[in-house]
Amino acid sequence: MNNILKKIFSDSDNTTPAAHEAPSAEPRTPETIDAEIGACRASVAQLDARLDDALVELRREQNAYDHAMQTFALGQSKREPERGLLQATKSKADALGRVARQQRERVDVLAAELADTTHRAAVESGLRIMPALTAKAENLLVQYENALTTARTAERELFAVLFDEQFGLKQRFVTAELAKEAQRVRGRLRAQAMTVADKLGHAISPRFETDGQFNASVEDAVTAYVLSNPQRRR
Repeated sequence: MNNILKKIFSDSDNTTPAAHEAPSAEPRTPETIDAEIGACRASVAQLDARLDDALVELRREQNAYDHAMQTFALGQSKREPERGLLQATKSKADALGRVARQQRERVDVLAAELADTTHRAAVESGLRIMPALTAKAENLLVQYENALTTARTAERELFAVLFDEQFGLKQRFVTAELAKEAQRVRGRLRAQAMTVADKLGHAISPRFETDGQFNASVEDAVTAYVLSNPQRRR
């Protein structure tokens, strides 16, 4: 029986880790743990296959022993059957089942360690990238604010050039031809301004639609526009 057990564990050396391995100096990473889980699962598969064979052998030996015992009990044989081979086969099956269970338990332990290590790695990664993301967001916020300020300033200046009646395109020109040309240019540019604003999702002043004039139909829209743009109230 000792020889059989020795053969079991010598055959299993390539499929099961040593019981008392020296701790690795390398840090435990999700990749190394996952690789160990894979190795343990491969060991379980091999052990299960050997256990199936051992159980088949155990049933065969059990049947042979029962038949020998029956013939002995009935007086058909004078020699009582020995239990040595049967016990050795049973010990082999028990050992394989025990080692397979240990390996499954090891897989469960490693799976929990993998989940914990993966979580900690994700937390550490988040802590590492958080300062850079924060700095980038703050920088983009400054750019956004500057861009809005530039857009509002450009809109006010464009409005003045298009609709100011003293210095813009709505001033009184000395000839009808000049006034007509100013009106044509003003209409084209204000239409382009509204198209650009619509394309970019920008809330341009409703007075662009009325050629710079107030009227009852846009009064509420103008009020809402001014309230939504504090700079327009200054």
